[in-house]
Amino acid sequence: MTANPSTSPSQPTVSSLRERDAQRLRELGVQLMRVQVDHTLHALTPDAEPWADALSVLTTPVFTEPVTPLDDGQLHAVWLDPSAPANTDRCVALVRTADPAAAQAIARAAAFFLEDARTPQKPTDGEALCAAPSPDADLRQRHREVTRELAATYEELSLLHRFAIRLKADASPAPLLEEATAELQQTLQLRWLCLHLAPDTQDLPGIDTALYTAGQAPGPGPLKQAGRALQQHFGLAHQALIIERPQRVAIPNGLLGPHQPLVVAPLQRDGHPLGLLFGAGKLDGSSLTSIDAKLLDALAASLTMFLHNAELVADARDLFAGALHALTTAIDAKDTYTLGHSNRVALLARSLAVAAGHDKHAIKRAHLSGLVHDIGKIGVPEAILTKPSPLTPEETRVVQQHPVIGARILQSIRPMRELIPGVLHHHERWDGNGYPHGLTGPQTPQLGRVLALADAFDAMCSNRAYRRAFDETRAREEILRCRATQFDPELVDAFQDVDLTPYAALIDQHLAADDRAHAA
Repeated sequence: MTANPSTSPSQPTVSSLRERDAQRLRELGVQLMRVQVDHTLHALTPDAEPWADALSVLTTPVFTEPVTPLDDGQLHAVWLDPSAPANTDRCVALVRTADPAAAQAIARAAAFFLEDARTPQKPTDGEALCAAPSPDADLRQRHREVTRELAATYEELSLLHRFAIRLKADASPAPLLEEATAELQQTLQLRWLCLHLAPDTQDLPGIDTALYTAGQAPGPGPLKQAGRALQQHFGLAHQALIIERPQRVAIPNGLLGPHQPLVVAPLQRDGHPLGLLFGAGKLDGSSLTSIDAKLLDALAASLTMFLHNAELVADARDLFAGALHALTTAIDAKDTYTLGHSNRVALLARSLAVAAGHDKHAIKRAHLSGLVHDIGKIGVPEAILTKPSPLTPEETRVVQQHPVIGARILQSIRPMRELIPGVLHHHERWDGNGYPHGLTGPQTPQLGRVLALADAFDAMCSNRAYRRAFDETRAREEILRCRATQFDPELVDAFQDVDLTPYAALIDQHLAADDRAHAA
């Protein structure tokens, strides 16, 4: 069976669908085909013809159900007129989805756009091929209205589904808020739409402005003034509202352009205002309806949850940063000779990870691991840490337990568990002569290898009870000398490209702080 692109004057063509209808069908992901009695296919949508081969099943007995899976169940064919006699022309929708129920629902929405597709046998009888046959004109009109509402509802659900996928707690707020405003303005066909954030919300990380706008919006000054007035009156409302006369809520006439009603949806949680969405006018000149308010309300609820989660994430990050600071302070307090050592190792580890081409997450882990890599020294007696003479074999064994102690400490702190490879293995060596496990070469996790080099470099550049610090040149030479014995050779090569200017500045800062402490 092959598709026949030719049509008689009485047969529907691609042009028989309004451009707006064709666009919505593309958004729905639906292709439409007319199947004639002789099994000839005619495309009703521009991209339907390439799918003709998939419809060979139409000539087989298996295609007897209203919905039939094709293409290993990833494509479904849905009769739009399942009750039509087999000896008449029929219409089928092809929907790309793995869910038969979703295919049928989407096909019903698509059926509305076939009002102009007539059967060749009755080109003037006024009945849409996909419409349920009825002599009652009122019933046909209601059918069209219900189908139109179904199509609109699908668009709304599709919009909300897209944002439900993207509304993750770790998503960057600014791009998502901008995108949400633009898509909602297009879906509601508003002249313009504005998201106005409350002052506290504006302070969240990743948010760079109080206003996100779409469409032909007024300037930021009028929008901020209007937003503050609307926030005062409706900021704690529990649902979206249509404001017929904005001037009654302290918005001066002409502030937002020609007089037009506003639709307003508050973003608030537990009596705490986060902001609000408000927009005006329909592009086609029609009135705002309760359907517009309901969709605005639904997205406002999603954005409220997203912003609330962003607040929680910001609080958690502050708590995490505070815990890290407390841990590094505790480490430095154990050994005055290593004051600032953890911060410097963190800086070196991050710089080395960048130079080695590691991904963003690995770079962040290297920095955080550097901050806590010596946390296990909390379990080592200060007398051993600050001993000015060489350690005894027993004292050495005690010191060499600090990576294991550190790993045990972090194991009980869930957000820090991913830092354990750096903490546990930053004293392993490439040649296997390190501790605590004597791992060789790439057996040591990458994070441990990065920390090993960064830790050793700063140890050489720091004053110790038993020796003076190396200068930068000598420390670099020592790193090169230990290439492929103590350190990962590829990391040694990458370290040559690390700019140590920020590191030198940090050393000067720590030395100055040490001098002030001794002077006091």
